[in-house]
Amino acid sequence: MFKIKIDNYWLSYRLDGESSNPVILFLHGFMGDRYEFQTAIANLSQQFYCVAIDLPSHGQTDLTHQGTDQFTHQDSCYNENSCYTIEFTARLIIKFLELLNIERCFLVGYSMGGRVALYLTIYFPKYFCKVVLESASAGLRTDTERSDRLARDQQLADKLENLEISDFRLFLENLTHQGTDQFTHQDSCYNENSCYTIEFTARLIIKFLELLNIERCFLVGYSMGGRVALYLTIYFPKYFCKVVLESASAGLRTDTERSDRLARDQQLADKLENLEISDFRLFLENWYQQKIFGNLRSHSNFPQLLEQRLQNSPRQLAKSLRYLSTGMQPSLWGDLPKIEMPLLLLVGELDTKFVQINQQIAQACKCSQLEIIPNCGHNIHFENPDIFVEKIQTFLETIRTNAK
Repeated sequence: MFKIKIDNYWLSYRLDGESSNPVILFLHGFMGDRYEFQTAIANLSQQFYCVAIDLPSHGQTDLTHQGTDQFTHQDSCYNENSCYTIEFTARLIIKFLELLNIERCFLVGYSMGGRVALYLTIYFPKYFCKVVLESASAGLRTDTERSDRLARDQQLADKLENLEISDFRLFLENLTHQGTDQFTHQDSCYNENSCYTIEFTARLIIKFLELLNIERCFLVGYSMGGRVALYLTIYFPKYFCKVVLESASAGLRTDTERSDRLARDQQLADKLENLEISDFRLFLENWYQQKIFGNLRSHSNFPQLLEQRLQNSPRQLAKSLRYLSTGMQPSLWGDLPKIEMPLLLLVGELDTKFVQINQQIAQACKCSQLEIIPNCGHNIHFENPDIFVEKIQTFLETIRTNAK
């Protein structure tokens, strides 16, 4: 298992096969991890360089954690709060100076910037020759003062978050009369929600490929990973030669459908967040009783699958449900006719819901081919790995050399 730091994450991944071979990037489904396709990879790695990652909130991929050293993780944040603290802002400024090869400089700070400048002066003095503080303060002296000020600032933040764009000018005019330095614009890090969205996840994967110097590769995505793979196909097509979508969808078509699905996912997320670890196994057993999984629970290797799923954190899975659910992602149906890349759609015949969905995808996407696998439900690669590998090999073989 390897880990690589990308923005706010330590991304966990595995590599199998020779790096000189064409590359396949594997994206697992909800509650899966980098071992999702291990049986298939054992075969495919003889011909391909197989890259499997843990998507955000799954497996060993996690947000970076702040260390005790002031320079540890100075170019990232590990939660929504830390992205905007004076400590993070100061480290960001130091990193900026270092990237510009500025060893020492003068420093001028106004109001809120003056407070940051004072912090820098105290904790990073070697970077500055002289410092100018305009209308600055050294903070509040007592816990009571800080608590009172924080309560007022929270009210102001609530007002900003619910403000219509048309009312923003009036807000600013009122703000100048108050003489406050609260309003600031920080776009240097991601908030809690965006760390788990399909958009952020897709960008994370592209940066991962770039760091590994993988210019083009084949892409295989299962279920949730299939939705991410389809998003990548539409918005980052130059990185991929051919794409395999197993039991995937293009999202939900209407706002009403997304709203209803999101409400159900939020309830499930609440349940996961309050779940005792001892109850996680029962939760998983109930999960796999869903109709889409067909006869999966009667498979001889189902206990091993369950053990692998138990390696996930219920609370992290809840984040995935909240922000990467089908109810949160944009509908991709309107983009399907624009796809010019070859797609292989795999779906199990017992998963009637996704058979119908993929028939619709195949009709909308002229470059796709649909394969309905007999006697399988949602998880084809687990139920029948041999036929899964066979279908992928046949589909990819024709242009293997183009992905080198």
